[in-house]
Amino acid sequence: MEIKKLKLALKSQTVLLSANALVFGALAFIAGTSRLFFWILIYLADAAYIRLKFSKNEESNPNLLFASFLFLVVSLVWFSQGVDVAVLVSIISAILMFTFLGSQIFYFSKSKIAFNVFYQAIIFGIAVYFASVSPFDVWWGAIPLIFYAIYGSTRDYLRIETGGFDRRKKTYSLIFSLLAIECIWLASLLPFGFLNSGAIVLIFSVMTNDVFLRHLSGKIKKEDIIKNSVIMAALTILIFVVSSI
Repeated sequence: MEIKKLKLALKSQTVLLSANALVFGALAFIAGTSRLFFWILIYLADAAYIRLKFSKNEESNPNLLFASFLFLVVSLVWFSQGVDVAVLVSIISAILMFTFLGSQIFYFSKSKIAFNVFYQAIIFGIAVYFASVSPFDVWWGAIPLIFYAIYGSTRDYLRIETGGFDRRKKTYSLIFSLLAIECIWLASLLPFGFLNSGAIVLIFSVMTNDVFLRHLSGKIKKEDIIKNSVIMAALTILIFVVSSI
């Protein structure tokens, strides 16, 4: 009987998370495509409601990560070329919101993996946004915002991954943010599509974060650095080859 009640509770929880994620995706689409202040306020109000309602884990409260996600979603929809792209971004944002909510209330058994996916998706999305427009047409006032979005996301990501935040992790967050901005800029100049540019930045982010997390845990080895460098180079070359076909 208790198992049956647990299954029903999980099922109702899944429906609740899905409904909130779908509403969020729909409002992101409306706010981004209409570009009206009223709908942007509704979008932000819904996001605030979701954040407060499902913020169960006080020890890992990723407010900067969540704020970066909101900024990224509405920016991608706002500057998307065509309704089909805006719809795709909204659907992906709804899936990511479901992932975030599930990890926040420990609905997923491995919440750190969910947070990792959520964080890397933000880095990928920022790279895609930057590469989808000409880097020379980018409003330069957006660069500090993008930098802070990466820094804030990385700061929350490290705190969740390692269970704390200190001066050394703050330094790493700053270093990674600077390197990520450089990587995003260079990738946007490469002669292929914005998805390939985003993939290169994503590879850089995953490999670099893995090295730094190992270093922070005191388990870094020279072989790890060499292995990650080889994997990063091989995957980057593969992207170049595939994009040239």
